[in-house]
Formats: sequence, C-alpha cells, structure tokens
Amino acid sequence: MFIEPSTPEQRDSLMIECLSRTSPQLFIILELNQKELRSDPWNPVPHLRCAVERGDNIYLCLERLNPYDQPPLKTVANYLDFFRQVLEGLAFLHEHHIANVSFRDPATCIMVDLGSAPSTCTSLDDFDRTVYPVRYYFTNLRNARRYDATSETSNSAFGHDVKECGAMIGDMLIR
Repeated sequence: MFIEPSTPEQRDSLMIECLSRTSPQLFIILELNQKELRSDPWNPVPHLRCAVERGDNIYLCLERLNPYDQPPLKTVANYLDFFRQVLEGLAFLHEHHIANVSFRDPATCIMVDLGSAPSTCTSLDDFDRTVYPVRYYFTNLRNARRYDATSETSNSAFGHDVKECGAMIGDMLIR
C-alpha cells in the first residue's frame, strides 16, 4: 500500500507492508535494518521508518520507492548501475547467509529510490538518472530464508539465486 505525499512538494510518502508476526521476511527486514547493517551501501533491503504491532500482524512503514524502471532506464550507464547494485545486493544477502531471493520478474522484486532528485523535479518525466544518483532495493523477500553457510541446501539456494539473477540480467539485455 502506498501513502501519497501530503503535498506535491513534500517527500513524506510511505509504503506500508503488513506481515505476520512469524514471517521470515519480517525477521530479515528487521535484522537488516539494524544500524550496523543499515549503513552498509550494499544492503538491498528498503529503509524501515517504523513498525507497528496490531494483533498477529506487524505493519512496516517503509521509505517510498518506485518501480525499478520508472523512469525508464535509458542509457548503458543506467543499465550498468542497475546490474552493479543488484549484484552487490545479492552478494550482501549471501554474505549474511540469506538466499531464495526472487528475480523472476524484476518489476515485482526490485524498486528504486529517487530521493536524490531536487524538489523542483515534480514528475518522473523530469527525472534524469544520469544527473541524480538512484538506489535500488529488493522488495520481494517472501521466500528468502537464512541458511547455515555450510549445508548442501544453502549451496543449492545460493546457486539458484545467482542463476536466476543472471537470467534476469540476460533477459533485460535481450529486450
């Protein structure tokens, strides 16, 4: 769910996600938003503003993000930056023994922060990725799990992530 800004000039919009109190995704998001991990530039988990408990659910208020391709990737440099950040994010998760990240449809699993745009940039049409830096985040961690780094299952899960990420990049280069 998206909460729109209070005024067009404000950057106070949010994304709200409702997760079960026992959801592995919840624990991953909470852990990777701890101060020491949040400050790592390779951390691909969206910034958590607050969490609210209601019954068996936790409502996460996350920084507002846009679909990864809005505005569209236009230059080779845009694509290289996207691929670099996705690979860094995957490496970060694997270093923390987290796997089963979905890359099948980048439109549903990767979003972009356009927060570096000046307040005079009021529409996506005015945004230029070559002028303002962007940051990509993994937003679909529903199947992600923490693994014992030495188990065969983890090696298989980590390998599957790399193959799926490579297939996504290959598909993007073909279109």
